[in-house]
Amino acid sequence: MRRALHHRRLRARTAAGLVGLANLLTLATASASEPAPADSGFSYFMGLGRQSVTYRETGSSLPFRSEAKATNPLLITGALYGVTDRLLFSVDSETTIAPGRSTEVWSATAPTFNGITLTSPVLQRNGFSLNQTNLQLLGHYRVAGPWFASAGFVARTLAFQRFSFVAGPDNAVSTPTGTTVEENAAELMLQLGAALESERVRKSDSHYSLRALAGVPVWRRVQNTSVPELSFDKPGGWDLALEGRYSMAVRDSVHVGLWGKWSVTHRPRQTLGLAELPLSRMTGFNYGIELLWKL
Repeated sequence: MRRALHHRRLRARTAAGLVGLANLLTLATASASEPAPADSGFSYFMGLGRQSVTYRETGSSLPFRSEAKATNPLLITGALYGVTDRLLFSVDSETTIAPGRSTEVWSATAPTFNGITLTSPVLQRNGFSLNQTNLQLLGHYRVAGPWFASAGFVARTLAFQRFSFVAGPDNAVSTPTGTTVEENAAELMLQLGAALESERVRKSDSHYSLRALAGVPVWRRVQNTSVPELSFDKPGGWDLALEGRYSMAVRDSVHVGLWGKWSVTHRPRQTLGLAELPLSRMTGFNYGIELLWKL
């Protein structure tokens, strides 16, 4: 019954967010008496991109902290559409390509762990890789000039893989070396924020864009192969993101430019029986060169 009540509340929260976004788009459309200019909007493709991520977990039932850093090739694609003279719509996709391998270090935050008095805080080292996708849909309502209020949703998937485990000097943790552990997270987030957008690529010498967004999960599910029978599905936490791009014309309707994004994701601790999903924080900086066009 508790699970059914939770799902009903989750559906109601998601529906409320969708209704709110629909109302924003309806209001914007109703208040705009003119269609979007023919030159409004653009499409883009990332030619060269990188994703640099720092991922940390902090335990509660067990005193530990882990940290891993990963750098991966990244592909981004998307577009900005002019719906009316006051309303824009954007779709943006980010995908990790061939994720690299790095090292994750687990350290104790207390002098003892599992009843063992430690001589070193290092509990364990292991290989680490991260594969991430983001699909972002936003509506942008013109407040004044190039300033817009933004609202929409992000669908995100995260796949963590841990392997090649090596115990610390005190053998307080004993995961077999040949073990591979995979954790998969999927979530839907509501985002709100502001944007500065010059809108045009065609017949424009340059284009600029800046977005500041805050988000909260309205649905989330996390599964781990170490406890395959469990699914953590509480949607708490928050996101912050700051994204910008600047490009210059190389032809009448084609630009080449730079893109960058800083983000932080915070997710609280969850428990199911004796199993714990630790508090986690992921900080990322993505950047690259992109091609924009308006045909």
